[in-house]
Amino acid sequence: MDLLNLDDIVQATQAVSIKGVDYPVNKRTVGQMIVALKAVRELEENNEKSDMDKMEDMFNSMLSAAQEILPKCPVAVLRTLTMEQLNALVDFANKSDQQPKEDAVEEEASEKT
Repeated sequence: MDLLNLDDIVQATQAVSIKGVDYPVNKRTVGQMIVALKAVRELEENNEKSDMDKMEDMFNSMLSAAQEILPKCPVAVLRTLTMEQLNALVDFANKSDQQPKEDAVEEEASEKT
């Protein structure tokens, strides 16, 4: 019987270093991604807010995403990140979410040859 143990996939650990401190990266859940997509949709659809209010909402949404990715990192530390660092953090987390899938595809391809 083949068994896919999803708990093993979730256990993959990665870390991000900020100001010399390593923080474990939390895998983003499907629920968290749905909430993030809803927030983006609300930003795009809300025409009653000023551009400044929309930008503030966008930054707060990005900060919330960073808090979900690095829950052990203090918010005060996350607020010191540059936009480039914040984008790199989100990209890193998204790539780490896709890595088990990419590894499985590579393994399957090597088994066929």
